[in-house]
Amino acid sequence: MQDQMLLQVFVQFGLAGLVGFLLGLEREMSAKPGSYIGIRDFVFFALLGATSAFIAGQYSNAWVIIAVFVGVIVILTTQYWASHGEDTGITTEVAAVLTFLLGVLLIMEATELAIAIAIV
Repeated sequence: MQDQMLLQVFVQFGLAGLVGFLLGLEREMSAKPGSYIGIRDFVFFALLGATSAFIAGQYSNAWVIIAVFVGVIVILTTQYWASHGEDTGITTEVAAVLTFLLGVLLIMEATELAIAIAIV
């Protein structure tokens, strides 16, 4: 039974990394040259969401997700204001927040919903 649970966690984290990679690839292909957020960052945001959701589930404390989410928002806000002169859109930053939330959904066993949202 324990092996089955471990396999499920690996699959969930793998899906989070894959969703982050695919969203990051799409954003990098459509971004202007000199954009600061790339594929690795999107994988990072998805895995941050997945890790925070996993820790929150282990300790039955949803505040972990909220704290990490606030940290992600601070990072993205700082990056947006630092590059505000060159880049006027916030689509990439919003996609990064969505990627974090998709990582959370994947760990919370809403896999079909997360994949459907990622496709849209």
